[in-house]
Amino acid sequence: MQHNTVTGGAFMSAAYLLGSLESTRFKEAQDWVKANKISDGTYPQRPVTREEVWEMMYRASKINK
Repeated sequence: MQHNTVTGGAFMSAAYLLGSLESTRFKEAQDWVKANKISDGTYPQRPVTREEVWEMMYRASKINK
C-alpha cells in the first residue's frame, strides 16, 4: 500500500487559494495562512499528519464567516 504525503507548504497554498484567487505565490500564501492563524508557517517542506491537516482545515473553515 502506497502512502502519499502532503507538505505544510502545499496545504498553505491550497488554503490560500480557497480564501483568495488573487495570487498563487507561496510567500503570499504563507503570510495569509499565518495572519489567519491557520498555521504558524514553520517547516513548510515537512510532511504534515492527518491530524494537522484536519486542524488546519477546521481553522480555514472559520475564515470569512
